[in-house]
Amino acid sequence: MYIVPQKNPTTKYEEVRQVQIWLNSIRSCDSRSNWSVLKTDGYLGELTGNAIERFQRLYKIRPPQYGVLGDLTYKCIREREIECYSRIYGSISATPNYSIGHQIKTNFRIKTIELNSAIKQNIN
Repeated sequence: MYIVPQKNPTTKYEEVRQVQIWLNSIRSCDSRSNWSVLKTDGYLGELTGNAIERFQRLYKIRPPQYGVLGDLTYKCIREREIECYSRIYGSISATPNYSIGHQIKTNFRIKTIELNSAIKQNIN
């Protein structure tokens, strides 16, 4: 993968949309991240390119290809997002087929089931 930011992007990429979600998540958990909240539309425009560049500089990704979304940057963003998620919600598996949203819903269902079981035990 090698996607270059464009001033007026015309192609949507699912990988870019996922990276936008992950960068927004990292932004909310790491006070050092200094990029704007991203629209999760799948376009690699200037705002997303700037966020990717800031991420690359912050985490010292080498070789520097600032703003370009390549395999190494994609992997690093995913790993950092998993770290942030784990810090907030506890450990998760790094299964690329499931989005963080899916994992949050799954964890929420598990916690709801645990809570319902505890309530039933207290009633009986």
